[in-house]
Amino acid sequence: MDSRLKCTPRPPSRAFTLIELLVVISIIALLVGILLPALSAARDSARNAQCLSNVKGIGTAISVYLEDFRQTYPAGKTDNTNAPGDLYWVNLVGKAGTGPTSRQVATEDRILNSYLANDTRVARCPLDKGTYQNASVASAFDYHGTSYWYGNRTPAQFADGNFYTFAGIWLIEGHRASEVQMGSRKVIVMGEPAVGSLTTPNSKLYWHNSASPLQFSAVFADGHASTMTQKTNTVASPLNASALSTMSITDAYY
Repeated sequence: MDSRLKCTPRPPSRAFTLIELLVVISIIALLVGILLPALSAARDSARNAQCLSNVKGIGTAISVYLEDFRQTYPAGKTDNTNAPGDLYWVNLVGKAGTGPTSRQVATEDRILNSYLANDTRVARCPLDKGTYQNASVASAFDYHGTSYWYGNRTPAQFADGNFYTFAGIWLIEGHRASEVQMGSRKVIVMGEPAVGSLTTPNSKLYWHNSASPLQFSAVFADGHASTMTQKTNTVASPLNASALSTMSITDAYY
């Protein structure tokens, strides 16, 4: 008697039909279509949080600077904001940019960098898409050396304080912290989209949103940071020049 086991042949496996394959592909495509926007939104939310963390860190560094310099906000050497190596809107923090002289201040010469361990990453918004001043550069960080603007004018230029023409940033350079009133409403550092046109913003400034009015990160004199939106009809967020007539009545500059 043959003791060897007899193997029963395995039936051939059934392959997917073309219709079944198309159904699977359609389901995968549907899931990708559902998940991608959510993943993109989550990524942008994380980048926005990082930008807020950056300006918050810059605000904290300014607070430490105030302790070292008799409660006086960082100031340049002269009233000529384009003087080589002097303080300007865009060289408080960051690295040497590729733009004009005022943007080429080296990392070690930017006033606040030593309070940030010369970490230039703090000066770059991860949503930075460019600058309205030069359409050919990849980012404001590359051009200016930073994504963020500082309220740069000296007391000799604006003895009573002022607002920057585009965004209404409160001009704080050289003033003492003890002079500040309503610090929760005084922007001291902001992302570049704040300086864009309210009605026809440059497409390079769509960092945080894709329509007017533009949004931007900002840190205030009291140290809090927030994502702001350009406004013209309210003094609750006094971030634009058109609010000046009302602000002069309801809010003290200092």
